[in-house]
Amino acid sequence: MSIVLRLEKGSPLTTQEMDNNFRELDERISSMEGSAYGVCSTEANIQVKEVYFASEPRSIRVKFLYSNTANSPKLKVGSQEAYPIYYRGDAVKASILAANAILDFQLEDGYWNIISSISTTTSYSSKASFPNIGVDGFIYIAEDEAASYSWNADSLRYVCLGRDYTKINVVNGDIE
Repeated sequence: MSIVLRLEKGSPLTTQEMDNNFRELDERISSMEGSAYGVCSTEANIQVKEVYFASEPRSIRVKFLYSNTANSPKLKVGSQEAYPIYYRGDAVKASILAANAILDFQLEDGYWNIISSISTTTSYSSKASFPNIGVDGFIYIAEDEAASYSWNADSLRYVCLGRDYTKINVVNGDIE
């Protein structure tokens, strides 16, 4: 694959051309360094996340440009088939892959195992910004409420764990 240059093309590059340029540069750098680092630019709602390498390694490091929103995400490396992504022995839920996360993977028996640690606490501007379906064991913080929540898979809802009561102001007997 060759790199498409704006000056040579004579017009702005499409999103696909820019993504292809990044893939090509990442492949060139990986082949020079002998490392297995790639960038996944697959959009959030696409189930199969793709990343390209000069070879097909069994251990890789991937930077995700978008947070994942697809159920049961899979990772496709080069020409290999797409394998499901696992973390701590379980298939990954939709919201576990965050934008700009750099994760290490090991190819196991038919799945990509995340061997990096993933932060289990995530802050959002409000509860309305939480993912529709949370991940068991994760803590979600609603900054506007100064409250922390966990996901309850049985009731399919977020449960308030507590609030930071030092953030509540009382003026003339009224709570602000």
